[in-house]
Amino acid sequence: MKNALLFPGQGVQYAGMGKKLYDSFAIVRKIFDQASEAAGADLKKLCFEGSREELRRTENTQPAVLTVSFGAFQVLSRELGYEFAYLAGHSLGEITALCAGGAIAFADAVRLVQLRGRLMQQAATGKMCAVTGKTADDLRRLCAQVSAAGDWVQISNYNAPRQTVLAGDEEGIKKAVAYLAAEGVRTVELNVSAPFHSRLMEPAAGQFREALRLLSMAPLQIPVVSGVTGAVYADEGRIKDILALQLLSPVEWTKVIAFLRMSGVSCLLDAGPGVTMKNLVTANNPALSAIAVDDSKEPFFGAASAPGAASGVSSGIKWENGREYLQICLGLVVSARNEGTDAFLKPYGELKAILSRYAEDSSEPAISELKAAYQLVCEIGKAKRLSQEEYAMLTEPIMLQERIYDED
Repeated sequence: MKNALLFPGQGVQYAGMGKKLYDSFAIVRKIFDQASEAAGADLKKLCFEGSREELRRTENTQPAVLTVSFGAFQVLSRELGYEFAYLAGHSLGEITALCAGGAIAFADAVRLVQLRGRLMQQAATGKMCAVTGKTADDLRRLCAQVSAAGDWVQISNYNAPRQTVLAGDEEGIKKAVAYLAAEGVRTVELNVSAPFHSRLMEPAAGQFREALRLLSMAPLQIPVVSGVTGAVYADEGRIKDILALQLLSPVEWTKVIAFLRMSGVSCLLDAGPGVTMKNLVTANNPALSAIAVDDSKEPFFGAASAPGAASGVSSGIKWENGREYLQICLGLVVSARNEGTDAFLKPYGELKAILSRYAEDSSEPAISELKAAYQLVCEIGKAKRLSQEEYAMLTEPIMLQERIYDED
């Protein structure tokens, strides 16, 4: 079985991130010390006690998230013996992946992303918002409509078939959100401080390219899939050019996941912080196994007294909206049209049986039952022979209940 490790970008940060790893593993404590020395700042205090405003400052966020993610990689690879066929990262996470893959020294990576964050913050003001339920073609037309009026908005992240992120100036995003709200489309403003991966980053990209010229690079030891091209870095000599281009280019995450699937990867681990990468894997392809190191619902690591214990097995933790989740599942499959046979009846009966167990009971279902319910919805969608768009419409409202985007 091939494993891949995914590193998140900005927007996943929260106060307290990385503390469990820090408390449990000496190697992570060493990494935090190295990061603080390289950044000239107390990364431990920032990650564990930083205010929302401090953590939103891009020059703080990027070294903080990189440090926590790289710490998770070190625990997985050196303490637990995990081997990865591929590494990939979302935006900032691509630099973490290149560091974990051996191309960039850790201290250099910390200084690099600190500079990257500072340049991106200075380059432009603006906003980003996530959109669920519209195709990329629909959103491209909306962007053209808004931009034609003098403001600017564009697609910055292709996260999943019907999960896209827009970036632009504040007025452009405001108008785009208003248009989408009028159509009943849900949007979520992202926890970032500038319009990343857009043409508004041009000043930052030029200065970042100059800084990259001075960066020492080493050969990759683990293949890294680029979020700019959606393929592995075949020519390591182009890493610097692609990292500069990345600031202006949309994140092609759907292509990254498709590449990993076609390359035989069956299990993807989210290095964290948060569970955004795990949820985006499922949003792209529910058949892929996705596990998050920082999943509070299903703890990946054992207690601090026994570091290195990892299972990925449900801990039986209850979710406060589990009964509502099951009702949503049932309602969606009932309303979906059927172009297949009656093969959907068996999984439909199993889904009803799960819900019936809580019809007259105030208790909440276990995580394992919620996961089973989601898989049954996927089975029913396939049995009904839904089109790709209809299948996405069936499953995405359920994924929203799992908070694909980490909102504060």
